[in-house]
Amino acid sequence: MERTNSLGSELSTGSRGQDTFSMSVVLSEAAGLEKSCDVYCVCTLRYAETGKDPATPRAMFAKTTQTCKTETIKKTDRPKWRKGKADFLIRDFSPGFYLELNLMSQKLLGSSLLGRGQVDLLEFFGQPYTDRWLPVRSKTNADAGSIRILTAIDTEVVRAFQARFKGSLATTSTIDSWPGGPGSVARDNLQPLSPAHRDGPPA
Repeated sequence: MERTNSLGSELSTGSRGQDTFSMSVVLSEAAGLEKSCDVYCVCTLRYAETGKDPATPRAMFAKTTQTCKTETIKKTDRPKWRKGKADFLIRDFSPGFYLELNLMSQKLLGSSLLGRGQVDLLEFFGQPYTDRWLPVRSKTNADAGSIRILTAIDTEVVRAFQARFKGSLATTSTIDSWPGGPGSVARDNLQPLSPAHRDGPPA
């Protein structure tokens, strides 16, 4: 199943097998950068080990490392990517897994980190499609802008998730809402943004 969003990108809801399902992730754009540079973004599926949970990425996922990377957009403070799409294979609704987004500046000899953000993977399972801005912070914990991320999963997965967690879908999120801009108002990210909030931050 596929859906075309307002940016013209195709979001595939993937398929659900006996043991796994896929979540489609699109890294769409970024805003609020301090200055123009050559920018790309990397999104990685990670597991926050607690020492008590025996689950590991190898046991939970078909791949031990799953990453989505965009192309580099040169000399801009508002990059809009066309190639930042990947399908992450997921086996369960277990907590502890999250998406880490790294906003990077391409240099002549290597790359440097502009900002980093993360969000709990469970927050994407409550609805088939999400369209959100994730604030990122620099190494000194300063505001480094925001990244727009879109996700899609099969409706059967959403039903299974809702049946398992019933009415307790509200969670505390690291993602903030629009239209006030990055860091403005915290919200329940399992509720969809209205169309008026999906066009991105003010110029």
